[in-house]
Amino acid sequence: MNQNTIDTAGAIVTAHCLTGPKGRKRLLLFLISPQIFDFDTFLPVAMTLKSAHPEWRVLFVTFSKRNHEFIMSSPTHRSAIEKTGVFLYLGWDHAKSRLGGIALRLRSVLMICAWILQYARPALFLQRPFLRAPYAWWYALARLRGGNGYVLWKSRSPDIVHHRLRQVRKEPPPKEVPSAVVRLMNRHCDAFIHFHDEQEENIDWASGFGSLDGVRRVKIGLPHYLKPWRDHVAEEVRLEQEKLAKDGVPKETELYCMFPAKPHSHETLRKAGSIEEAFSTALRVLCKLRPNALVLCRPHPRILNEPYFRELMKEVGQDRARLCFAHPEVLLAMSRRAIFNNPSNLMFSSFQGRFIDVSDYPDQHFEDFSAKSLADGFGAVYVDPFSDDFEERFAEVIENDDVFGDLGVTERRDQLIARNPADIEPLLDLLTAPRPHRSRSAVGTSERST
Repeated sequence: MNQNTIDTAGAIVTAHCLTGPKGRKRLLLFLISPQIFDFDTFLPVAMTLKSAHPEWRVLFVTFSKRNHEFIMSSPTHRSAIEKTGVFLYLGWDHAKSRLGGIALRLRSVLMICAWILQYARPALFLQRPFLRAPYAWWYALARLRGGNGYVLWKSRSPDIVHHRLRQVRKEPPPKEVPSAVVRLMNRHCDAFIHFHDEQEENIDWASGFGSLDGVRRVKIGLPHYLKPWRDHVAEEVRLEQEKLAKDGVPKETELYCMFPAKPHSHETLRKAGSIEEAFSTALRVLCKLRPNALVLCRPHPRILNEPYFRELMKEVGQDRARLCFAHPEVLLAMSRRAIFNNPSNLMFSSFQGRFIDVSDYPDQHFEDFSAKSLADGFGAVYVDPFSDDFEERFAEVIENDDVFGDLGVTERRDQLIARNPADIEPLLDLLTAPRPHRSRSAVGTSERST
């Protein structure tokens, strides 16, 4: 067993990964939710902290078996984890009985308690405030050991990405009731770590997860531009290219990538079936227009066994389109174009790439934004998948690089990156400074400009 993994029963942690502290060792514990994209935000941050302090222990924990399996299926994630720390599944999805599930939950809670108590000044990271048990218990133990609990915000996308979602889900999440532990401590977290200056609406929308009033805010810029992560992505691009060459794909082959969305994403689109129809149309036309190209498909894990997806991949053939679980950033760097059949977070995360948006938007979208992608300005060009001239217009954005040379296509992305450069120093300062008392009067003055 690899020293950075754990068996699905959560019972075996190999030799050196969680031994007691020596010298200046310190525990950084990242608690990963069942949502796939949280890890893509946490991993570059953890990798950069580890690069700055190699003596620190980095531990990722998830309670979702599906999430663990999907993350470990990505070669980019696996190799980054090996450079950074340990990724453990400590869930109970595999329990054979209710009693077994209770036993596994108790064991996981106690294991994490023991790890926290081993280290002086442990730092806990969660994508929401430590409001509920057992997170509140672990936070209290970290504070007892002189450490802290931080909210590391899950979303890197700007507020515009949630425009349609807020129209569909008009009410914000209901406010959660704090546990007795956090009420006793009179705090939900010690700082809120976010990424750029276009996230306020999204953060306010999620206020039901726990109040952030009086909590220090720290901005670190877009985490996927941190140097250790950029170097890792470049290395993974080379390895993926070598893998394709070994599979018989000629070096000169044009590569395209697609990220087919999960079916229920249609709630922000025109109708049920919009996801499936747009993906099918775009893939068939792309294979027709570029008969010698190869399309690398990285589907959402929930559609891997969907009949429409499996049948379509079989129809176009392995030599035209194939599954690929490389990280999205790796695929974007390798591909001539990236095609999206819904307004994915990937389009708004300020990644470098040439995006074609073929989402089947509802009429309200065109009233609000005209015939443009919701990600207009972030590198995306829109082509209506059900217009009479779809094939002609799709061919134009496939063949003509000048379409993406227009300043407006990437202007918002470029400005966001310029205003919010990646900088891990504010977070390092937070982690290494003596623990201050929280002061409500300091709100709004403690965020370091980056």
